[in-house]
Amino acid sequence: MSELTATECDFTDSIGLPVNGMTCGACATRLQKALARAPGIHSAAVNFATERADVVFDPGTVNAASIADAVVKAGFEVRGEHFSLGVKGMTCSACAYRIEKALMGVSGVIEANVNLVLERADIKTVSGQTDLRDLNEAVEKAGFDAVLDSESDGRTAGGTKLHSAEQAQLRRDGYVLMVSGALTLPLVLQMLSMLVGSTF
Repeated sequence: MSELTATECDFTDSIGLPVNGMTCGACATRLQKALARAPGIHSAAVNFATERADVVFDPGTVNAASIADAVVKAGFEVRGEHFSLGVKGMTCSACAYRIEKALMGVSGVIEANVNLVLERADIKTVSGQTDLRDLNEAVEKAGFDAVLDSESDGRTAGGTKLHSAEQAQLRRDGYVLMVSGALTLPLVLQMLSMLVGSTF
């Protein structure tokens, strides 16, 4: 790829992608060529030893999601993180779409899904590229309130955390189950005593 001029640099962005699936130097070369051919990418450097692809791109043409797609099409995988946020203030599906669009505009976001019924946003990002503060700000700039479970930082390695309301419901269900068990215990003991012919 040709070197960028100073003017071009003003309109470019860069991202480092941790890549899984490379087994040799030839894999890195293949991925680098595939990325370099992708529309909107100015340059790509793939290092097999560090399992990393450094990409310079035009943010007006491509984003982290489309670059990650190019990696997948080349036969590899971008390591990612998952975040879960509660979202308050949505009244219709258009609200959910607006939040998804805002989240996809955050650097490093690969995928964003907003559930209107559960009032929750599930976000997948390039590992190490995005933090929770950026996601919160995107939701708030879109005109909504981001709510985080006080017992977590919203991040999981292999999936999304339950929304705090769902966790509270699970705790209530567990409490009801324990109380029900305690109330039925005397009846169970009485039935057992009848079976063995003894009294308690």
